[in-house]
Amino acid sequence: AGINLGNTSTWAMGSGDYTFEAWIKVTSNPAAVQSILQKDAIGDRQVALMFDNYFNTNSINLIHFNEDGTLYWRQAPANSISPNTWYHVAGVRNGASLSIYINGVSQTLSNPYSNGPLGTMKSAASAAYLGRPAYTGNDGYFNGLIDEARVSNVARSADWIRTEYNNQSS
Repeated sequence: AGINLGNTSTWAMGSGDYTFEAWIKVTSNPAAVQSILQKDAIGDRQVALMFDNYFNTNSINLIHFNEDGTLYWRQAPANSISPNTWYHVAGVRNGASLSIYINGVSQTLSNPYSNGPLGTMKSAASAAYLGRPAYTGNDGYFNGLIDEARVSNVARSADWIRTEYNNQSS
């Protein structure tokens, strides 16, 4: 039912770059948003990499919450993810932009909702989670398997992510 990663300074990215990545295998895809990596508490939302079968069918979302309470949300195309197949997914902040990679390939992103520019990540004393939402009362648990999850405080390049995918998928 998810793993509590604690409240570590690794997640205190501020206005800096970051990369969140993991191998995922969705085993069932109900109409819901499912957390892969998330640091997000009610009133203290920060960042989330999620599988989406609610706002967009079988997609990956990267949502960044700014210090002023606004958010910046990017979404991969519909049907980017199929059930019962392993995928390497990565969400990257590099300066003033967010990117999503699936199996080493940069995705063309949509902007389903943003009410501010990409700014300083909200800081909060809340735990980060793998495979579950960071607050109770939400059904956003990940339905499937997550492996090789990683949080980095640098923006990994497209070449680095593609190499990472190629090395781990062979």
